[in-house]
This record gives sequence, C-alpha cells and structure tokens, in this order.
Amino acid sequence: MCYNLFADEESKDIFRSIIDFRVSLDYQKLKLPSKETQYFDKTIPITNPNIFVDCGAYNGDTIQSLNETYGTISEIFAFEPEINNFKILCSYVSEHKDSIAKKVVLYPCGLWSTTISLSFNSGEGEASKIVQNSNNSIPCVSLDEILHGIEPDFIKMDIEGAEFHALLGLKKTIKTNKPILAISVYHKPEHLWQIPILIKEFNENYKIYLRSYMESTFETIIYAIE
Repeated sequence: MCYNLFADEESKDIFRSIIDFRVSLDYQKLKLPSKETQYFDKTIPITNPNIFVDCGAYNGDTIQSLNETYGTISEIFAFEPEINNFKILCSYVSEHKDSIAKKVVLYPCGLWSTTISLSFNSGEGEASKIVQNSNNSIPCVSLDEILHGIEPDFIKMDIEGAEFHALLGLKKTIKTNKPILAISVYHKPEHLWQIPILIKEFNENYKIYLRSYMESTFETIIYAIE
C-alpha cells in the first residue's frame, strides 16, 4: 500500500532498498545517500518558503541551510526543547537575525499531539528525546494550537521519534494550509510507512517523495508537496 503512494521511481527504489536491507541486513542492498541538500532537495519540486517552521531546530543548522539556499525569508518559527541546544540556537539567531528572516520566534518546547508535559532525556545533544521514564520533563505543544493564526508554507520535522504524534497535532494545519512537509522517518522502523500513510489520510492530494542523506538509512526524509 505505502509503496504506491510515492510520486517518483527514485522514492520507490529507496523504499524498496530499505525494506530489502532490513530483511537481509545486507548493506549492498542500500542505494547510495543523496548528495543534495537535506530538506531543500533540488530533485524535489520545493518552492521557496515564506513562513518556515523548524521542529527540532537543534543549534540552528537547518535555519542556516535554509538561509544559504533561499536567503532572507519572511518568518521562522523554531522549536527546540533541549536547553543547551536552545541556548546555542538563540545565540545563532541573535547573531544572524537581520539576514535569516524578518521575524524569528523561538520556542523552548517539544511537539506532540496535544499540549502536555512529557519525560525527556536532556543532555544528549541532537539525540535528546522524549522517553517513558526520566527525572526530566519538558512542555510539549500541538502545532495546531500554537500556530493558531499563522499559515506556514514549509514545515520540517526531526524530533527523534516523536514525529508521528506531532503530525497528529498538525492535522488541521495540513488540511487548511497544505504546507510542504519534510519529515524524518528513520527514528522508528514503522515510520517509513506509517508517516506517509498518515499524511495522505490528512491530504490525499499530497505527492509523496522519499530521500536518504546518510549511510545506513540515517537521515531518511519523507517530503509531501501538493
């Protein structure tokens, strides 16, 4: 079912190669990683973003890549719950605020299907994530709730396995605004098919693409574009 959702042969080949690799554990089954810019891949029909939402902004690396690709845009809304990452992100934005966007809003929180406090393993850099049991906790929000009145045209999401739940909290925005989506699908095996199926349920007119940017299927991204 999922295989036929993909819009081009490259995506289908990548999907098939990942499944073959998981069954055989033969690295020769995998296609070579793309050399394109992750999230802003020129082999995919991505239009210039105007209002960009960065879910899992880390230290600002995606915002930097966005700026290098498209120059100054209108607005950026960035979410990063890990406190040390957030401090670096704030510093980066402060130093480059005049060149990256006319407006930048930073949120020190995670994303989920609803507004809630969840356990979190802080101090793991870009690998910090929501877990079942931890002495630390973070506030998490639903994008539909926090982006009320904001109409994003590009949403990137790399949140260490919480992507499916966060997309549930983005359903209204996807249906109403139909933003370009760039969603990580490598943190949990089932996300490779669960996430594209969910996105198509929210908007059947999306065209779905799959690309991988690192060895061993790390940095594998689903793109959805109407």
